Amino acid sequence: MTTINLKQIASILVFTVINTSQVKSDEWKVDADVHQDISYDDNVTMRENAESSGIYRISPTVTLSHKTQVSEVSASATFGLQRFFDLPELDREDQTYGLAGKYATKNTFWNVTSYYSLTPSRDTAELQSGDFGTDSEMATFYLAPSFTYLLTDRDRLRLSYQYNNTAYSTNNFSDFEDNRINLSWSRVWTERLSTGFDVFYSNYDASNTGRLNANHTISDSFGLNISSSYLLSEKWKLNGKIGGRYTLSEVTPHGGLSTEKGSLGFLIDSGIVYTGESLLAKLNIKQSLVPTAQGQLDEQSRFSLGLQYNLSDRLFLVLDTSYQTSESVDESSSTDRTNYNFSPSINWKLSPDWTLSTDYRFRYQKRAFGSNFDESANSNLYMLSVNYDWQGMSIAR
Repeated sequence: MTTINLKQIASILVFTVINTSQVKSDEWKVDADVHQDISYDDNVTMRENAESSGIYRISPTVTLSHKTQVSEVSASATFGLQRFFDLPELDREDQTYGLAGKYATKNTFWNVTSYYSLTPSRDTAELQSGDFGTDSEMATFYLAPSFTYLLTDRDRLRLSYQYNNTAYSTNNFSDFEDNRINLSWSRVWTERLSTGFDVFYSNYDASNTGRLNANHTISDSFGLNISSSYLLSEKWKLNGKIGGRYTLSEVTPHGGLSTEKGSLGFLIDSGIVYTGESLLAKLNIKQSLVPTAQGQLDEQSRFSLGLQYNLSDRLFLVLDTSYQTSESVDESSSTDRTNYNFSPSINWKLSPDWTLSTDYRFRYQKRAFGSNFDESANSNLYMLSVNYDWQGMSIAR
């Protein structure tokens, strides 16, 4: 695994942005929000032998930012609690610390985002592992700088890099690093139409030194996408991105010989957005490569639909639903997953700072363990949430 001190790199990048931002002081701002909810889940662990529990969560966040005419720097900190009344072994605290900066000139735009988090692994189970009953904790360091250059009034070139280092507190998951670099070009043809293309390279490196039967997997992926955005009318907008990728994976079992496998895949991230006076609707279809805790890259296909209907200025209904399939790109794992979510909610904005929400969520998962057996489970969750979003305090000079 890479030994470069990337936290130091992030600090240098943010320090540079902070020093640049001192050219024209404008505004300092501090704001905060608190999200808390109490819920009941009739199958917390998403297993055939269901285990139910009441759950209480609270998650406060504080953000400090400095903004000028050409730059912005922000730092945030989140500390949360999760308490399971009937399954105390799943109790956890989560923390996230973030730093971000922006700097713009006439023809260039610099951006950097970074964070370090300690969160329960079960919170990302749908995306990474399918294990909702784990007591593992996940430590993640994320760094994403980017640079955009305006070639002309209509053309722009963008270079971006993403780094993700994730480690787990238990041996049933594999620690991994994921690096991705992307170069893209886009052009605005008219007020309605814009197009572009991008090329990318990514490297995924996963290993688990705590398990005797663990694999060491290295995957290199190369891809090309073309994209387009078209405004059909004031209310309808189409977004489309399609492309392909080639992935070469080297899998080394513990005490065994390495094997290489190559695979081709189709990439897509397309959708349609409707924005009306009372209704907002988003439909999206996506197929992408996702680094996972299973010591493998997954090819995930996802269909999602989101609706928001405003009954009044303060009362609105929300519906989120998704269907997702996950399978290994190199067939190093025989575990494939299917996930389905259906989640309606009613939201009442009591004041500019306070929002009350009632939610219901139906979740379904099926995991296929090779030709041995399948495991399927579903859960029903009922939730009441109270959110406080402080408008903040600012000092301008």
